[in-house]
Amino acid sequence: MSNARSHLAEAARRLLDAIVTLPDAADEEIDAAADAISEATRLLGGDALALGPGYRAVMPADRLPRSALVGEENPIAPPATWSLRGERIHIRVRFGVIYEGPPGYVHGGFIAMAFDELLGLTNVQLGRPGMTGTLTVKYRHPTPLYREVHLESWVERMEGRRAIVRGVLRDGDTLCAEAEGLFVALRPEVALAYFADPGGADTAEAPHPDTPLGGPA
Repeated sequence: MSNARSHLAEAARRLLDAIVTLPDAADEEIDAAADAISEATRLLGGDALALGPGYRAVMPADRLPRSALVGEENPIAPPATWSLRGERIHIRVRFGVIYEGPPGYVHGGFIAMAFDELLGLTNVQLGRPGMTGTLTVKYRHPTPLYREVHLESWVERMEGRRAIVRGVLRDGDTLCAEAEGLFVALRPEVALAYFADPGGADTAEAPHPDTPLGGPA
């Protein structure tokens, strides 16, 4: 893991928080800050919007540092620590202001994203990677901002290429949300359609990316 990239991501997280909580400031000060951010972006040489919809990022073999939930190199990931205990994933996470929905609480969409990432991570860590087929989230109690909450997930059962994975989110003893996901291990030809290098020689043989995830188990 790159310490420099982690440092950059943490600085970006603090920037996002600062933008959302921006106090009254003169337009000139805000414009100056925007120019400084634009210059930093230029120095990094990255601008995904300018690259267009056909751009596909090169995905490293280890995706974990770029995870949207526990990725230390991903600025949208909240501060989190995780561990694999037996066959269960445990995550401690603190959601900040950029995840706010109702005042003082986490937006339900971010909770759904966290569950999708958590359940998928569980599959990967147990050697059963797959893509999300369905995800059902039940919201039981508002999830507070700024306080460490606990996520836990496990594989409920396997059905051929399909895995049923469950997870819960708790604030202390309070159940805030629970989720169930169906994940499908891709057939090799479908994986090729979705993830082959666009510039590679083998993509001409790949089926169209609209190939469904399902099919015979």
